[in-house]
Amino acid sequence: MSADLPRRGHIHQALAAWYRDSRIAATLLTWLPLAPEGVPRPAAEVTRAFPIVGAAIGLVSGIVFSVCAWSEMAPLAAALLAVAAAVTVTGGRHEGGLAAAVGALGGGDPGRMGAPGVAAIVILLGVKAAALGSFLSTGAALAALVGAGAASRAAIPILMNALLPPDPADTSRPSAGDAWAAAAVGGFFALFVGIGTWLVALAASVVTGALLLKLARRYLAGSPACAVAAAQGVVEAAFLLAASVVTLWE
Repeated sequence: MSADLPRRGHIHQALAAWYRDSRIAATLLTWLPLAPEGVPRPAAEVTRAFPIVGAAIGLVSGIVFSVCAWSEMAPLAAALLAVAAAVTVTGGRHEGGLAAAVGALGGGDPGRMGAPGVAAIVILLGVKAAALGSFLSTGAALAALVGAGAASRAAIPILMNALLPPDPADTSRPSAGDAWAAAAVGGFFALFVGIGTWLVALAASVVTGALLLKLARRYLAGSPACAVAAAQGVVEAAFLLAASVVTLWE
C-alpha cells in the first residue's frame, strides 16, 4: 500500500501540471484570463495543452449549435451562430492571423488587414458554417466541432516546431515532445467522431497541415506566427469538411 503513495503523488503532480498548462493555454487562445497568478511559463511550454482548450472551444460552439437546432432554427443559421460563438470566445485571434498571412502572401504588410485578408476570413468562416450545417444530427456536429477544435490546435505546436529554427535560447519554439503530446491529445479528442470519420478527417487535417507547412516555409518564413494562426483555421475547416462528407456517406 505504501508503495502506491509515490505513484499517486506523481500522477497528481502530472494532472496538476496539465491543469495549470490548460489554464495558461486558455489565456493565450481566448480572451478569458484564466492563467494562475505567479506561475510564469513561456507560451511554448504550454502548447501541449492547446488541444484541450480547442476541444473546450468546440464544445461551446457545439452547444450553441445544438440549442439552435433544438429550437428548429434553419441549419445554416444555426451553423453561422455556432461559428460566431467560437470566434467570440477566441477573440478572432486565428482569423486575424489568417488575414495577416494572406496579406503577406500578396506582398503587403502582415500587420495590416486588407481586402484579400477580409475576403479570406469570410470564405473560411463560410466554409466552416456550410460544413457544419450539412451534418444530419446535432450529436455528430457536436463531436465534429470538439474534434476539429482539438485537432486544429494540435497543429499549432507541430507547425511552430517545424517552422522555427532550433535555438536553445528561443522560448517560443515548442519542443518535439510537447508537439507530439499535443498531437496525441488532439487525436484523442478527434476520436469522438467515430473511428471511420476519425481516419478520414484526421487524414484530411494532416494533408492540409503538410501543404500549409510547405507554403509557409516558401512564402511566410518571415511571419511564422501568422502562418501558424492561419493554419489553425484552415485545418479546422478541413476536418469539418471531411467529417461532414463521411457522415453524409453513412
